[in-house]
This record gives sequence, structure tokens and C-alpha cells, in this order.
Amino acid sequence: GEMHTRWIVLLLSWGLLAGFVTPAPVCAQAENAGYEALVDEGVREFSTGNFVEARSLFERAHALMPNARTYRALGLCSFELKHYVQAEDELSQALADTRNALTEDLTQGVQRTLERARGFVGELALQTRPEESRLLIDGLEREGRSFRLDAGEHLLTASAPGYHSRDLRLSISG
Repeated sequence: GEMHTRWIVLLLSWGLLAGFVTPAPVCAQAENAGYEALVDEGVREFSTGNFVEARSLFERAHALMPNARTYRALGLCSFELKHYVQAEDELSQALADTRNALTEDLTQGVQRTLERARGFVGELALQTRPEESRLLIDGLEREGRSFRLDAGEHLLTASAPGYHSRDLRLSISG
């Protein structure tokens, strides 16, 4: 069925991920060994559906050696965690980054996942009175008046000195 096909695609794409470490200069071998160990452990966690743990490991690998393939790994984790705005950003960076660039097959897979992620991202544009109102979305202060949000339920809170705060529940669709 659909779930079976999805896991086959994930397993195939992560099978390719295992080969994304490239040799580094001798002076960076210790750092590279740490990077490779983090990536290997991240791939194992991802393959068992432990996306939070995999993401943490890929973040640590990315801190050691940021590149297209670590952006790809982060984006795939974000997608599985239903953090579609973040997935869209990371997968776009994976396509743009030239460090340890993606192969054509990996590029195609990232493009497919990126299109799927975009289907779960909505745009929200607000006008407030007074214009300098403070906005919180899901408890986090946000600047500006135009936002990309993951599909789903969100809480918008607007406040300004001399005015009552207002909470508004939003349902965002992609």
C-alpha cells in the first residue's frame, strides 16, 4: 500500500545517504571521523523512525561540516516531524549548497520532498491596529506581518499598550 511504498522510498533514499561522506584532508581526519560517526548514527535513528534523535545527530554533524547533504538530512527529518516550513528552508539550502553537493538522484529526491513540504505550508498576512501591535504565534514573538506557517492549528495573540490582548485560533491549510 501507500505506507509500504513510502517506507521503500525512505529506505532507498537513506541507503543513498549512507554514502554521503567524502574523504577530507589529513588535517581534518579526526573531525571527519566524528562527523562520519554522527552521520552513521543519525542514519540508524532515522531508519527506525526516531526522527528527533536523528535530527539531533545530523545537527551535530552539520555543525562540524555543513554541506548540502547535512542540509538534506536535516530537511528530511523536519519533513517527517511535520515541521514543513523548516523542511522547506533546509531542503532549499541542500539544493543550493555546493559543499558535498547532491548527486542527480539525491537532487531529484530532495525536489520531490520539497514540493510535498510546500503543500503543507500556508501564508498568513495580517494588518493590525494599531500597526505597532506585538504579535505572538504559538507563544513566540514574531516580527513583520507576513508569515509562512505549517499546516494545522495555531494561536495568534495580538497586544498593544492601552488595548486589550486578543487571542485568535487559526487553522492553516497548505
